[in-house]
Amino acid sequence: ERRADAAHGARGGPWVPVRATLTAAPRTMPVIAEDLVRDSSGARTQPGVPIGLRRSGRYRTINMPVYDRFDPTDSASRPAGYVLDSSQTTAVALLRRHGVRVEQLAAAAHLGATSWIVDSIVRGRRPFQGHLEVRLVVHHADTPDGASSPAGTYVVPTAQPLGALAMYLLEPMTDDGLVTWNTFDKSLATGQPYPVRRLLAMPHASRRDVP
Repeated sequence: ERRADAAHGARGGPWVPVRATLTAAPRTMPVIAEDLVRDSSGARTQPGVPIGLRRSGRYRTINMPVYDRFDPTDSASRPAGYVLDSSQTTAVALLRRHGVRVEQLAAAAHLGATSWIVDSIVRGRRPFQGHLEVRLVVHHADTPDGASSPAGTYVVPTAQPLGALAMYLLEPMTDDGLVTWNTFDKSLATGQPYPVRRLLAMPHASRRDVP
């Protein structure tokens, strides 16, 4: 993410991929592979080696398709930043652990942000790494918010070295963001606003960095 942001300058590119799939056009590259030989014992003798085979210790270089890239399937336009209310301390702590800069309003201010409305919530049926993964379908509200945001409101600017990462973690329909890993579960309800808003412009209001 640091390299991606650096390639586009401090603000990054105007669009950032938020969903992706394994590339359908792999590159053919030289890969070092170990030959496997038949083993008559009928048992699994080595981890990662199929029953009936064993490692030979002989290596050779072969050309083969390498699936090491993902192709975007959905992208989001880069906003000036994101807004979270003061109750979203878990999300903010995770952003900081990822190295994302987060600021907090020192006084009430009008932020000029737009909201998403949650259309549907899909939860995984089986746990994965201790989580029931979540996917959302949302739509944008028609008009920007008009209410003033109180002191303590969190602001996440995208004009920072990890701006693209901030987007990926906070956008509602990414395939591996904070939504996916249940961070916002208590704040999600069908027909209600998503707990993160998009800033149209960074406010001039006094702000302090979150440690």
